[in-house]
Amino acid sequence: MIESLLINFFKLAELHALNYLVMRNYERYPVAWHKPDMSLLIDIDHQQLLISIFCDACMSLGLFPSVKPSRTNSIVLKCFYSSDESENKTCFAFKIDARTYEVFQRNTFENLIPAFNRKIFINQVNIVLLKQYDLKLQVLAQPDEFVFMLKQWRRKQLPHYSERINHFLKETKVQDLLGNLELKDNFSIDEFLINPESNDYAFLLSKAMNRCWGKETKRDWLISFWKSVCVIFSRKKIAPVIYFSGPDGCGKTTICDGLKAIYTESKIPFKYFYTYQKLLRYIGLRLLWVNYIIACDESPRPGFREYVSRGTGVQDRNDGHKLWRIRKRCILLFSFIDMWISWPIVMVLRLCGYAVIVETSPYDLFTKYHMPSFPLLDKIISKLMPRPSIGFLLQATPADVVKRKAELNEEEIHSYYRKFDDIVSNISSSNYNYIDTSSGVDSTLIGVLKIVALNKTSTK
Repeated sequence: MIESLLINFFKLAELHALNYLVMRNYERYPVAWHKPDMSLLIDIDHQQLLISIFCDACMSLGLFPSVKPSRTNSIVLKCFYSSDESENKTCFAFKIDARTYEVFQRNTFENLIPAFNRKIFINQVNIVLLKQYDLKLQVLAQPDEFVFMLKQWRRKQLPHYSERINHFLKETKVQDLLGNLELKDNFSIDEFLINPESNDYAFLLSKAMNRCWGKETKRDWLISFWKSVCVIFSRKKIAPVIYFSGPDGCGKTTICDGLKAIYTESKIPFKYFYTYQKLLRYIGLRLLWVNYIIACDESPRPGFREYVSRGTGVQDRNDGHKLWRIRKRCILLFSFIDMWISWPIVMVLRLCGYAVIVETSPYDLFTKYHMPSFPLLDKIISKLMPRPSIGFLLQATPADVVKRKAELNEEEIHSYYRKFDDIVSNISSSNYNYIDTSSGVDSTLIGVLKIVALNKTSTK
């Protein structure tokens, strides 16, 4: 699975001219790997392209992609496979840690104040095209790779890093680099590797960096610092709110459960709501239940939870009385107020870093439960509804919906989609995406995950 994923990823990267390089542990790609992850250095302007390529590589194999951008530099891309489709269980498959720059700490001061670290961007290093196992990989040329590996050895003293450093020492360009550093006559790299936290090691790394990429001037530092700040501000600072729309039986619950499972596995914080309508909706349902209890002859009389679970709204069709339209208009107005009562809570959650998933979007208010058209009221209220960061309309064939929800009919499903189109067309920047569910649950979920992933690093 991982071998196929790597093949697809690198071929798509070549096809779309992605400006990237694999920083380490690529020696036996794609047939073997040190562990199921990969570290990339990418162009600042190619972040969205990288995510799109990764999602396409996952989609071709039926894997579920997930993207978690940090607030600073890196983007963590993970993919999962379904281990138990009936229970929405997923297992981790592979991870890519992509960075827009690599940070080098040269002394204790920079360790205390990270802003002064030296930042190396992809346009500053030399890249070589490596061909292995019918693939083309972009990797660091020497002696740049040697300097990167010295930095990595300082972070993690793993045996294979030491082996790579000793292998690089046999190469002419690395030997030339060390020969130009004016080191002491009895210099031994082994002595430096024994204690990578020493000042001598930091001095060696700093001199090697200066030789490879030039000594960093104040102007260079200001430019790199400004570019790093631009990366930070290009990331969304507020978590998304995601709406799902569609008639009962179109698969909203299944897709939401899948999205929640992926977010849980990816350690992405989120909160789930079935609907925004909370307070006034609860009061209204209580009143309807009391009215039903008083009027009905049923014995034993249903409790509140049982009454709500019957889905009385699905059966609330036009009975020809004027009061029916008046009652529906009141439901529309009170539900609109109810949503805005809940919206401040949603905004607080988003500012705290929680993605908000809403299974039944506010726009379903205009279309579900046989809501009639109120042209002027619909036009005004739809424009004042809380907007999503991303919205999804799940499009299922009416015949498939009726199979799952026998209480509905095909004409009502057609009517739902027609009216939803009218509502969305009335809203500028609704951010809605139409998703065809006919290809199955997994394909639908992968399509949703790709759109969510691309939205996370959008600068809109």
